[in-house]
Amino acid sequence: RAPLAVLVPASREGTRRRGFVPVRVLARRARLTTVELRQAGGGQQKRLGREERLHREALRVRLRDERALDGTRVVVVDDVATTGATLREAVAAARDAGAHVVAAVVVARVPRHG
Repeated sequence: RAPLAVLVPASREGTRRRGFVPVRVLARRARLTTVELRQAGGGQQKRLGREERLHREALRVRLRDERALDGTRVVVVDDVATTGATLREAVAAARDAGAHVVAAVVVARVPRHG
């Protein structure tokens, strides 16, 4: 049986700008069964530097329905990785809910400068 896709939330600004959520489109086209995470706490991190993103206390990701993941194999899916902080939080949230994370996937990666 295929793993469940755990989708990382897109920012409100990005969703408004694009008019869609990339990870939802990807999951739908791949015919994946999904569970979505939701942002809990401190909003936009787009303008923060690398160190601020990595050590940001306000970033927390919580599950809408944690019972859906207990003992389930999952793949965590995010739209963009800059530092990996959000992806790490998403993997931790899935594991805290009892999921067995078998992979983490991003649609795009922002290259590190300097």
